Amino acid sequence: MAPKKSKKAALQALLGATADLLKHAGDLLGEPEEAEEPSDEEQRAPAGRKRRAAGAAPDARAAQPKKRRQSRAQQLQEQTDAWAARRQQEQDDARAEHDAASVEMWDATETEREAFVGKHKYGRADPACGDTIETERREAMAEAYNAMRVGLETGLDAFAFSPRQLEQATQALHAYSVGRRSLLAGALLAVAAAGAAMLPGAHARAGPIPAQFTYWAGCEPPAYCQPATGAGLVSVEAASRVEAAAVIGNSSVQAAAALSGGYSKYWGVNGELFNPAGRITDYSFAGYKQGNEPLPSPPVTVSYKQFQQAGMSDTQALLAAVDWAHKQPYTTWCVIRIPAGTHILNRQIIIRRPRLILRGDGSATTILKVDNPLKDIPGVPKPKGGYGFYNQEAFINFRGQYLRDLALSKVTGTAARGDRLITVANASQLRVGQYVVLVLYDKGGALNRYLMNDRKEYKISGSHQNRLVVRCPVRITGIQGQYVALERPLPFAIRQEFAPELLPQKGTVYESGIEGVTFNFRWAFYGGHHYEDGYNAIEFREVYDCFARDIATVNADSCVFIDKCSGVQINNLKITQTKPRDPKKPKSLGDGHWGVHSGSSADVLVDGFVCDQGMLHVVGADAMSLFAVFTNGVMSNGNLELHRGLAGQTLFTNINVGIGDHAFQSGGPASSGPNTVAYTTAWNVFTSTGAAMPPPGSNTAKQGECSFGPDMTFVGVKLKGQFCPTWAYEAIPNPVNPPNLYKAMRDKRMGARKAG
Repeated sequence: MAPKKSKKAALQALLGATADLLKHAGDLLGEPEEAEEPSDEEQRAPAGRKRRAAGAAPDARAAQPKKRRQSRAQQLQEQTDAWAARRQQEQDDARAEHDAASVEMWDATETEREAFVGKHKYGRADPACGDTIETERREAMAEAYNAMRVGLETGLDAFAFSPRQLEQATQALHAYSVGRRSLLAGALLAVAAAGAAMLPGAHARAGPIPAQFTYWAGCEPPAYCQPATGAGLVSVEAASRVEAAAVIGNSSVQAAAALSGGYSKYWGVNGELFNPAGRITDYSFAGYKQGNEPLPSPPVTVSYKQFQQAGMSDTQALLAAVDWAHKQPYTTWCVIRIPAGTHILNRQIIIRRPRLILRGDGSATTILKVDNPLKDIPGVPKPKGGYGFYNQEAFINFRGQYLRDLALSKVTGTAARGDRLITVANASQLRVGQYVVLVLYDKGGALNRYLMNDRKEYKISGSHQNRLVVRCPVRITGIQGQYVALERPLPFAIRQEFAPELLPQKGTVYESGIEGVTFNFRWAFYGGHHYEDGYNAIEFREVYDCFARDIATVNADSCVFIDKCSGVQINNLKITQTKPRDPKKPKSLGDGHWGVHSGSSADVLVDGFVCDQGMLHVVGADAMSLFAVFTNGVMSNGNLELHRGLAGQTLFTNINVGIGDHAFQSGGPASSGPNTVAYTTAWNVFTSTGAAMPPPGSNTAKQGECSFGPDMTFVGVKLKGQFCPTWAYEAIPNPVNPPNLYKAMRDKRMGARKAG
């Protein structure tokens, strides 16, 4: 039996194997040290003994004078700093060149077009980016090796790695060095493998990565250059960063969590593992102006009380103020104040202009008291078919109309999910910075099937065939000839069978909203599912970039309807009742219908909601609602709705569902197909007690059945029982990091924009 190695000897062998592998990759660590002349015995030694001697090189180096070791460490650090400075300069130059090229159109040569494509196509390597990628690899390897040397020199007792673990890491290094296609990629993968082997022994040594390791401390993937295939620079860097942190010993808690708990393989620590072409969509573009601007807060223009003449009711005065605002120039804001106090509202208010805001003094002090439902209000159109006001009409309505101009251009060619580049037939009506709407049409069920990830087992909704199905607002960041670069990665593929085209984002109502009020409806029994009397608060219909902020409802049938919209944002909504409204009759199904309903809309953001009322559907997506985000919610016992009809590709994140016995239970007509299309994600959804929840189910799909919808993803969500094998499940223990995926995505994107 071979004698056991000490921890020191094992780590020294690992360090030697790392150094040997990195040196094989070229001059990545600078000029090689002058080798000592081998002794006669070494010259006569077999090849195997020479290799073992190479593995023991760290013992020889450790025995050298301390001054020599410090000099080598200083040299490595200087090289790392130089590479970091050069990398930053290269990125700055590349961004400057890109920005200059993107603001004009010109007849480009084929070479220029290829370069443009390479810089904007996600996951495509551009030859011009080769130096940047090379620099990334060089600094990563140099600093990883330097980190390991410092770790050795600062004391082995700081590490909890057993000699056996270190031997496994050494073997992994040697294994990766054999048969690798690229010395550079192979070396980096080897370092990552060593880290993975050592991480299980990491103990609690929390703290940031030491400042001297500048690359690991601020590692971000390059803005324009990413490798085309293989493990990829991003994922390799992430693994290597984890290893460096573990070897240094000052961040081993974070490092261990990155692979064994707390962090997701779909995101990593800071988004370094995120791939918008993968299972999870980039949801950072949800909300007002695609998250690129905060909600507006212009000053008050007028108080509605200024229009209240003798004998006028509150409602009459408010109608007069809104009528006056519609006559003002649309280029300026009109902010109508509703001061603190109780104001009687007994008619519908309809807003048909942009940049009009109804502003209360706060939902705690400004009360809109509603005594009669919509069915008793003069002038309100009655629902068809003898039904109630179950998904339409409210007391405050933002009602617009899209200007259906001719298409700006047909989209030609194809593009993959996650790409940022499309080709168009004619770019003459497009400009950099312009928001346009990329639309896809279903023809014969082709788009419907694609949205189900082309899984043949899912029935296609006949009611949603042969029509416009997808509306996706996008912002143009570059134009060169027929190529158009987009700010957001495509959340779907482009195929010519979808008849893709670009439409103008134009309409009659935008940048309008309501804030700081409570709708206090007279208590009445709930009329029943689809037989609502019309105690509905707010409706947005065919508008874009509108909002509701600091809103409360009491005894509502439904709180917010969003239909045929994009970029509508709801912040801080509170849903309560004075006492239960459920009449306990057949088909009553609770105390109300919808908290927030998103239908036929895109990029809806609901950020901050509390529901203490037994709504049938608290928040969620109805037919053809795509790319919506529901986040920062608290419910007493609510659900996250997916209501069929090609709804889905929706994110639920950082939500406390309360009791949670029906958190993922949904409804919708069976004729409208599965409850969700592919790629809906639940991230950090939990109960108030920490108990596990039943998996998704519906009125036709048993809990956990695949018929609910394909390719869902659950991260940091406790589910019990069996569920569909196409659903991805990561049972990450609390705390889930990041707890709010939407916020992490947006913060990462905004940080990249600021740095750029």
